[in-house]
Amino acid sequence: MAFTAEEAYFACKNIKVKKDSVLIDGYAEDINLKFIDPVLMQRWAKIFTLRNEVYAALEKARANKIIGSSLEGVLSWFCRTVIMNFLSRITIL
Repeated sequence: MAFTAEEAYFACKNIKVKKDSVLIDGYAEDINLKFIDPVLMQRWAKIFTLRNEVYAALEKARANKIIGSSLEGVLSWFCRTVIMNFLSRITIL
């Protein structure tokens, strides 16, 4: 995917000064805060929190030799209704 990022980077006309590679360039410093969606940011924060809880459970199972690697784990999710409703609204493209 790095080559695709490079192609998109060099094709972008809005970047005034480009580095030799997108991989060594920094993030934009002049981000317009009006484009930041606080609701979306909260949603992603919740997703990452839940993901970290899953990672912790998988790591505990791995450390206890229940599974060999996290890829061998099977997730059974028991949670409050509000969390289940939140998760059921997430779609994967």
